[in-house]
Amino acid sequence: MAVAFVGGYLLLDWVSYIHPMQALNIAPWNPQPALAIALLAVRGLAWTPLVFFAALTAEAVVRGALLHPASGVTAAAVLTLGYTAIAWMLRTRFRVKLALDRQDEVVRLTLVVVVGALAIAVLYVASLFVLGMRTEEGLVVPTLKFWIGDAVGILVTLPVVFMVLDVHRRARIKQLLKRLETHAQVVAIALMLWLVFGVLGHESVEYFYLLFLPLVWVAVRAGLVGAVLAVAAIQWGIIVALQLGGAAALTVFEVQGLQIALTIVALFLGVAVDEGERAANQLRLSAHLAAAGNIAGAIAHELNQPLTAMSGYAKAIECLLRARDPMRRGWRKPRTSWSARCIVLPKSYNAFATCFSPFRPGAVAPNSQV
Repeated sequence: MAVAFVGGYLLLDWVSYIHPMQALNIAPWNPQPALAIALLAVRGLAWTPLVFFAALTAEAVVRGALLHPASGVTAAAVLTLGYTAIAWMLRTRFRVKLALDRQDEVVRLTLVVVVGALAIAVLYVASLFVLGMRTEEGLVVPTLKFWIGDAVGILVTLPVVFMVLDVHRRARIKQLLKRLETHAQVVAIALMLWLVFGVLGHESVEYFYLLFLPLVWVAVRAGLVGAVLAVAAIQWGIIVALQLGGAAALTVFEVQGLQIALTIVALFLGVAVDEGERAANQLRLSAHLAAAGNIAGAIAHELNQPLTAMSGYAKAIECLLRARDPMRRGWRKPRTSWSARCIVLPKSYNAFATCFSPFRPGAVAPNSQV
């Protein structure tokens, strides 16, 4: 696992290292922190040294920190500290499940990632400024660009990693990949990317809103899993389109800023669709239980009539028997044992059906129905 994590971290860092800001090595998109946060959140904070090793290796191999060892070590330490803090928050105070099947979990994830990425950006830029690595843009612009790159990278990639690690979500992904509608949605995303960054031009972001159209389609039809995968596909498509089109660095950062809004909308829309489906399933189950209760009540009513008559006849026979008749002593015990139970049982079913009927809602004590 350690080798796979380090390899994946370096690969993502290398692929996403485009249009870096000189001196500070700030890229407009950083998906590799999601792997580190997922590892620490799922496996525990004991893997922090491995995260530091991966970050330090990436600074040396991918970002060229060998020429400035102090800055490379400082940057790796700041990144590791920030990723560990985010993972700790997701494990404890702002705990989320891998499935992300509730809206409050999506809120906590978004809040922790956005605030955590901002804190990392401030510490990263400030620490490098202290070491003498400065730019003409000052502190605010580099901090803003670092925040955008980390926030969009984590928000896009971390939910995908969580979906893959969860058993039920992974099964859902396999189901979606087999659907013809999913293939049509992929084609729609590709066509929209080509339209926005090809036909209409890549030097402007005024047509970025068109990417919401296929995203909404996927989210409404496939829920959170589909929305997460669609956002990831759009993100990779944007990077490829901008690279092939030779977009300027400023345009890339502007697009990534809009991608944050696209990602947040997709997460909340997807989880809202999932919650709606669960509510509908619970409503159907309640309807089935209510129908079963009504049937049980009808059966209990039909059984109660003859059993009541039988009990009355048994009582009449008991009264007709003489007090000293030997049959009376043998008759009394069976009547009180099984006849009474036969009457109580239908009444209990009838009470259960009446209490759980959709036309008569109310609280029911379970012990009273047993």
